[in-house]
Amino acid sequence: MARIKLFLQQATEVVGEEKEGLLILTDSFQERQIAIPCSSRMFDEFKARMNNPKHHAELADILFNVIKWQTELSLELVIINVDNGHYSAILSNTDSLEQVPLDGAQAVLLNYISKDKIPLFIEEKLFLKQSSVYDMKATGVSLPVNTLSRSMLRKAMEKAIAAENYELASQLRDELNRRTASSDNNSKTSPDNTTRESSN
Repeated sequence: MARIKLFLQQATEVVGEEKEGLLILTDSFQERQIAIPCSSRMFDEFKARMNNPKHHAELADILFNVIKWQTELSLELVIINVDNGHYSAILSNTDSLEQVPLDGAQAVLLNYISKDKIPLFIEEKLFLKQSSVYDMKATGVSLPVNTLSRSMLRKAMEKAIAAENYELASQLRDELNRRTASSDNNSKTSPDNTTRESSN
C-alpha cells in the first residue's frame, strides 16, 4: 500500500478551544498538509520541545535512547485511520512485523523525539482525503469535519446557523448525530453492558 512520509512543521493552538492544539504536518515537498488534533497537555509538550532545542530529557527521551542503544532501529510509525475526531496509528517493527497501536498525536511525538530515526508515514489514500494545500504564510488551517472534536463541531454548527449557512450546519449536525449513534452502539456492545443485560 502506497504511503506518504510526513514531516512536522508546527504546533498551533486552536482558537477558542482551551483544551486542543493542532499538529501541522506536510509531505516531503511541502505541497499538502494534514492537521492532527491533540490535547492541551500534548500541545504544551510540543511547544516546549520546539521552542527550546535544549529541552531537558523526559522519560520518553530516556526510553528512546535505551531502545536505540540496545537494538538496531527497525521501527516505523504509520497513521492508518481517523474516527470521531481521533487519528490512530501503529508503531511497527519492520523485521518482526509486530505492531503496537497508538494515538496519532503520540506517533508524531515519538517521531519528533527520535529526530526522524523512527520515520512517520500516512497511508496515501487517507492523506489525499484528509489533507489540504499547504501555505506557509496562511493564518488559518482547513480541517475536515471528521477531525473536529464534539465541542468544535457544536461551535462550528452554531456559527454556520448564525451565518445562515444551513448546508454546512446540516453537515455538522449529521456528523454529530453519527458520532452519538456510534458511541451509543459501542456502549451497548461493550463487555460490561453485555454481562449486565444477560444477567437480567
